[in-house]
Amino acid sequence: MKHKDPRWVYLFYRGGMAFVFSLVFTTSSLYHIQMVGLNPLQLVLVGTALEITHFICEIPTGIVADRYSRKLSILIGLGLVGLGLFLEGAVQSFLVILIAQVIWGLGDTFTSGADTAWIVDELGDAPMEGLFLKAAQISQIASLFGIFISMGLAIFSPNLPFFLSGLVCLLLILLLVRQMPETGFSPTESDEKWLSGMGTALKEGFGIIQAKHIMLAAAIIMLFEGLYSEGFDRLWTAHFLTKLPTSNLFGREELWLLAVNFFAAIFGIFLMQWLEKRSEHLKSRSLYGVLFLLNAGKAVSILLFALLGNVWGIALVYCLGNSLRNSFYPLYDAWVNRQIEQPEWRATALSMLGQLNSIGQIIGGPLLGWVAWKIGVPLGLILSGMLVLPIVLIYGGLFIRQKHKGNGEEGDADTTL
Repeated sequence: MKHKDPRWVYLFYRGGMAFVFSLVFTTSSLYHIQMVGLNPLQLVLVGTALEITHFICEIPTGIVADRYSRKLSILIGLGLVGLGLFLEGAVQSFLVILIAQVIWGLGDTFTSGADTAWIVDELGDAPMEGLFLKAAQISQIASLFGIFISMGLAIFSPNLPFFLSGLVCLLLILLLVRQMPETGFSPTESDEKWLSGMGTALKEGFGIIQAKHIMLAAAIIMLFEGLYSEGFDRLWTAHFLTKLPTSNLFGREELWLLAVNFFAAIFGIFLMQWLEKRSEHLKSRSLYGVLFLLNAGKAVSILLFALLGNVWGIALVYCLGNSLRNSFYPLYDAWVNRQIEQPEWRATALSMLGQLNSIGQIIGGPLLGWVAWKIGVPLGLILSGMLVLPIVLIYGGLFIRQKHKGNGEEGDADTTL
């Protein structure tokens, strides 16, 4: 069978993965709370197990993508993700869930960086911003389907979405084996053994990050993304459920979660469509302004989510904050990929940024979980919102710096959206 246009393969892959994770994450907290009986600290430790796996395995798995094959790395990753998700739904045990998180976390490191590196290799110097924003839109649409199906399955049993997500991963593997081209990839030639190769990869990846102040800024941003996000992701459902009125309008907690996730996805689709239409006209200064506003709005929405007492109010700010957060990542990815001048080490450099995100989640998750457990979930969420502020300051500083430099001076070409 003839290979498809890599753009369409990439969009289908991203949509498929969004569908998988939407199936799982829409009701995972419900599953962990109601069926397994995890407390707030255990909820966060489940995510911490995943992030520790990310931290340990990002570089070794990045070597597979850079030295052997981006496609092979993605296929291995999908297999492990599917296996881990299936195991997590099959056994209602805190220990088994931790093991499952390690398995699908390992799989996630095989795909992390490799998918972006693959499509950038295939398209060469073609602009990536529109494609990344389109992929984010398709991911949001796929997430909508995942939300409805997840909620429908959770009505019967909260662990059913895990089984379906594992099956979808298998189907994606079969599709990519036949349809995914790999014509733009040149393996990194080296006679080094695995450990020596990992040392070289670390050196090259670190060199790429430290070579430009922009890449150092990107690294710090990923660290704080991890610091704030793990606590929020694991605590927001528990906080939201406490705000539901005793006379529940929808009758079931699952339907409330369905509604807020549905409207959050709708908000995100429209925001990303608006940004995509303007992506060709955004220069570096306006890009930094957009990234500043997205993160400032995200910080405010998290703080309001923690402080508001009305269920309708916190549902609205959750939808707004989630759409801002999802719109940030495609712009960040396009911006970072423009700074990497050594494509043969692209997957490794991206994996190192992913490692920093994992470090942040490993540190921030248990800290915020402990605060939520000992003092209260709202305070844990407030601290999560405050950890977004350094990102806001970085983009604000880049915006001011670029404004003073002007669009015609050095650095504009490196940071043009």
